[in-house]
Amino acid sequence: FENVRRSWRIGLSILLVFQFIAFTRLHPADYFHHDIIDYNFFSQSTSTLNENRATTFTFENVQDWHPAPKVMENGSTVDVHVEDWRGSRRSYTISSLAPMTITEPTMNFPGWQTHYKLLDEKNWHVASYVDSSIIGGRIAYQLPAGHFVVHTQFTQHTLPRLIGNSVSIFAGVLILMYASKTKNEHS
Repeated sequence: FENVRRSWRIGLSILLVFQFIAFTRLHPADYFHHDIIDYNFFSQSTSTLNENRATTFTFENVQDWHPAPKVMENGSTVDVHVEDWRGSRRSYTISSLAPMTITEPTMNFPGWQTHYKLLDEKNWHVASYVDSSIIGGRIAYQLPAGHFVVHTQFTQHTLPRLIGNSVSIFAGVLILMYASKTKNEHS
């Protein structure tokens, strides 16, 4: 820039100012925002183009969404108490006098894990997910009769996430090593 004639520097500076003005007036394309209730009752996934929709998700009645688990027909009185319900984790107690199949109103894709224990036990167990045409790809598991504490959480414990996180950490370490090496060379 210092080796360029004065007229070119003035022209480039004016061009830079106009580019900055144009940049400040940019807006994201197709940006939209709705109230929380609109997202809660949206009939598809919350991703823009359903790119995160699990291929096994075939459940049609998604507008009947409530932040609580449902027990599929077990012929017994079921008591459910939701303690915490968030997008990536939930905790609740559930009790029944008969074995039960519990569904949560969430698409089941890799990363979800459900742990349960009897109310008076200390040991947690990992739930095995089940699926059927009625479940339609939602998180669902079976429990025997009893009073249980249940925690479902979205985790990083899948092979693609572990590989991605490992590559990111490795790249970060390499960058720090390179930066340290170049700093020592210039000192």
